[in-house]
Parts: sequence; structure tokens; C-alpha cells
Amino acid sequence: MLVPVILCAWLLLLASTCWGIFLHQDKQVVKALIISRGLYIIILILEVVLVLHHFNQQPWLAGANFVASVVAASLIDITFQRKFLGLLTRAIAITTIISIIVAMGLALGLL
Repeated sequence: MLVPVILCAWLLLLASTCWGIFLHQDKQVVKALIISRGLYIIILILEVVLVLHHFNQQPWLAGANFVASVVAASLIDITFQRKFLGLLTRAIAITTIISIIVAMGLALGLL
């Protein structure tokens, strides 16, 4: 029951992050940043609960899932900061999107 909720939150986070990366208006980027931060805080809380629930059955997958979630959240913040500074490169944006997809895949493995 928890994994589908996390996957839906990851999809929303992916959409809001892509929305923020590809927009050029500062107000819209700030809205996307606020939505993304709220979603990844919720995801990190849900990931802690998921790790506590699945650690006895699949410790490596649960641990890798949590680490991938923290890395994705960090990359999202780095991406938005570089966007605001005007230093965002295509490689950083693609790496962020890939990290979100990897975290989603690892969460899907816990089903």
C-alpha cells in the first residue's frame, strides 16, 4: 500500500522538477521549486517508513532505495540552484531526471 503512494509522489516530483527545469519565468520556477521541495520532503518521510518496514526482508534494496532518494533530493536542489544562477547545464538536468527515475525503479522493486 505504501509503495504505490510513493510511486505517485515520485511521478508528481518528476513532473514538477521537469516543469521547473524547462521554464524560463522566474515566478514559475519558484513555484516548481516549492512544489518539488514539499514533495521530496514527503517522499523522504515515506521512504524512512518504507525502509523500516522492508529492511528485514530486503535490506540491500531498501537501503539502496533510501540512498537513491537522498541523492535525487540533493540533485533536485542543486539543479534549481544552478537554474537560478544561470549555470544549469544539460548534463546536470539529465542526471537529476535519471536519478529520480532510478529511485522510482528501486521503489518499484519493493512491491
